[in-house]
Amino acid sequence: MDEFAFRRGVRYGTILVDIESRRPVVVLPDRTSDTLAGWLHDHPGVEVVCRNRASAYARAVKEAAPQAIEVADRRHLLRSFSLAVEKNCHEHRPCL
Repeated sequence: MDEFAFRRGVRYGTILVDIESRRPVVVLPDRTSDTLAGWLHDHPGVEVVCRNRASAYARAVKEAAPQAIEVADRRHLLRSFSLAVEKNCHEHRPCL
């Protein structure tokens, strides 16, 4: 799952993709935890959730699919890693 902009800065949605088939499952009209939790309640077979670090998504999964395994996707892992390296280098710049 990930968010996208219908109209940047104004309206965002959520897209859910089946990772195995690489096909979209559904496009949700917003990126709120209530909307995602509602969809997850209606689809109780979800076993694995690949998501970014958005707190709204975390709340929805914990509420509506607590049995699901949560994993981070490569894009967000690499982004988090690069931010951590950049911060570390900046903090230790005088040493370098």
